[in-house]
Amino acid sequence: MRLLTILCLVLLSVHSYSQEVIPEVETVTRDGLIYHQLSTEPLTGTVVGFYENGRLRTKENYKDGKMDGLQEEFYENGQLHYRENYVDGERDGLYEWYYRNGQLWIKQNYKDGEHDGLHEWFKKNGRLQMRKNYKDGKEDGLTEMFSENDQLWWRQNYIDGGREGLSESFHENGQLDYRRNYKDGKLDGFSEEFHENGQLRWRGNYKDGGLDGLWEKFDEDGNLTSRQTYRNGVMVEENFNP
Repeated sequence: MRLLTILCLVLLSVHSYSQEVIPEVETVTRDGLIYHQLSTEPLTGTVVGFYENGRLRTKENYKDGKMDGLQEEFYENGQLHYRENYVDGERDGLYEWYYRNGQLWIKQNYKDGEHDGLHEWFKKNGRLQMRKNYKDGKEDGLTEMFSENDQLWWRQNYIDGGREGLSESFHENGQLDYRRNYKDGKLDGFSEEFHENGQLRWRGNYKDGGLDGLWEKFDEDGNLTSRQTYRNGVMVEENFNP
């Protein structure tokens, strides 16, 4: 095991050219910065960590004691676990996380340490599970989620971190489950919900996040079963089998 670790250090040193390669066990943290344990200067170079079997576990690049450049972690079987990029101690650029089978799990983008741009999550079979967009660390744009059978399950638009506009959810058979609208992060406007057979289940309006006005409920055969009237989120009238 010790021989394997030494060989890894030699190879890493060769590939890093003049970049200093230091074992993780020889580093210390002082005031949030990384140092070699025998140095008073913040570390610039590559820090590597190993599993007990001698295999490479982590490879991290530092500049003046802060993460800077490519950072990588590996599973014990040698498969890449994740890789990401840092600039002056903050995530910046592409971030990728992998399953043990080598399949991509998460793909995200960062700018100045904050979420920015397209983010995607994948299932072990490589199929898309979710995708969303960020701007300056806040959700902004379309978010979509997919079911186990790869059907679209939910979609929603965001602006500056808040829900805005149309929101839709779908049953496993692909039929529309509900359709709602948001304004300034709150439910507002006309809303509909549907049975799995496609028949209308509920319909009514929201105002400033609360139920407002007439709401009607239907059974799976399309028959109207009740009417309810709301004011400022409070029910003021209800009629069954109207």
